[in-house]
Amino acid sequence: MNLRSIYLVLASCFTNLACGGLIAASAQEPPAAASKPPIVLAPDAASPADPLTSKIKQGFADSVYGQVHYLTSYPSPHLPKASWKTPLVMFHQSPLSAREFGPLIAEMGHDRIVIAFDTPGQGLSDGPDRPVKIAQYAAVMDKALTQMGYGPKRQVDVFGNHTGVWVGGELAIRNPKLIHKMVLNGIYLVPESVWRANIARLSLQNSSGEFFDHMATYLVASRKRYMENGMSDTDWGRMIVDTLGPREKREFGHVSAFSYAEEAEARLQLITQPVTVLLIDDGLAAMSRAAAPLFKQGAKVVDRTQWKEGLFYTHTTEVAAVLREALD
Repeated sequence: MNLRSIYLVLASCFTNLACGGLIAASAQEPPAAASKPPIVLAPDAASPADPLTSKIKQGFADSVYGQVHYLTSYPSPHLPKASWKTPLVMFHQSPLSAREFGPLIAEMGHDRIVIAFDTPGQGLSDGPDRPVKIAQYAAVMDKALTQMGYGPKRQVDVFGNHTGVWVGGELAIRNPKLIHKMVLNGIYLVPESVWRANIARLSLQNSSGEFFDHMATYLVASRKRYMENGMSDTDWGRMIVDTLGPREKREFGHVSAFSYAEEAEARLQLITQPVTVLLIDDGLAAMSRAAAPLFKQGAKVVDRTQWKEGLFYTHTTEVAAVLREALD
């Protein structure tokens, strides 16, 4: 037998052994997970993973940082436009996104256009490479709403939550003829020593790796807190997922919001629109109540301190009722 023949015999043996092993291995089904049902492919088109996708749409507007993302909901075409209420713009807290409002967007969308923005650098909105002043966020929102056709002849109402209070407030000062009425929850009024200490305590990372190491611990605590407040695992997941995108820039919004406390008291006095202050159990109720007299026209206070964070999912219809009473 020559060398070539020996090579062919050895190669054939090797192939048979390797393929035989692979075939034998593939023929053995992996052990089924005891606690999970088998995955079955849908025979044809499946239903949406999120039932709200049929009611809430996504969009983008141009901004100085690239694009700003928003979620939006519209009334049914069967509702006469004469019955539509003033459009409602929602601004979320840091470091969340418009998905914080979840089903509230669809609920309020039954009788008005709703636009819930991701503030710059949060959620799916492009953002700055370093923390900026709240006024810069408001300028982005002003431009986006102008692109959408809103202004003095087509006003909007505002619902702001935590950081969204400052963004909405600065927007109302910047373009007062744009804003009709406002509902604000979570007004952060503290001395300089406190807001500086809060910034110092923020967990700021220098890389994506550091960020995900931090989030591995943070997400466990976040899920526990929201589920104790009555939020489902699925709803928490929907809300929290967009907070991962900004990575090491995730806390920029908090830096901006905490820093704004230095000028907040003076700025609130420049807001001329009718304001309703909503109080919930979020650690800021006392501050929010104290802030109510600062607004130019004062502010109506609605106490719902039995509600906790996650309320837009756990008390959707009740929150909507508060907003409708305040705005309509």
